[in-house]
Amino acid sequence: MQINSQQSYAATPDQVFAMMTDEAYLAACCDRFGAKERTIEVNGSTTTVKMKLPAPAQVQKFVGATMPLNQVITWGEATVDGTRSGTLQMSIDKMPVKVAGTAVMRPGGEGTEVVYTTELDVKIPLVGKKLEAEAAPVAQRALDAQQQVGRDYLANKA
Repeated sequence: MQINSQQSYAATPDQVFAMMTDEAYLAACCDRFGAKERTIEVNGSTTTVKMKLPAPAQVQKFVGATMPLNQVITWGEATVDGTRSGTLQMSIDKMPVKVAGTAVMRPGGEGTEVVYTTELDVKIPLVGKKLEAEAAPVAQRALDAQQQVGRDYLANKA
């Protein structure tokens, strides 16, 4: 199942890249998602976030009360105009669930656009497609929530 998100920020691509690789921004995203626990690692242009989120009722029988979500985003080098391409991967511990796709940061919109194009895949026989349909809105909200967190972050940096 495809999940896409487009965000727009009133900042330069360099400023948005600095934000997206800042532990404070990533921590604020975790807080916005309702993470009960989190571990954040930034290694150059790669961010790794491991968080435990409250599990939706329909998946609690598989993962328990919290859902251990892992997200890794790796950004490439900037082009002359500041555009960066990257990859996004998300997984849930002990579950055959994977979100994988691309990320593009480029001049546009209010200053910079960030576009995620991903594919959600749940490999559980018989119920996989149903769980994809239930998990997709959660993954979509997680990606979309980054925009408000980012706008707040950038406003505080101004």
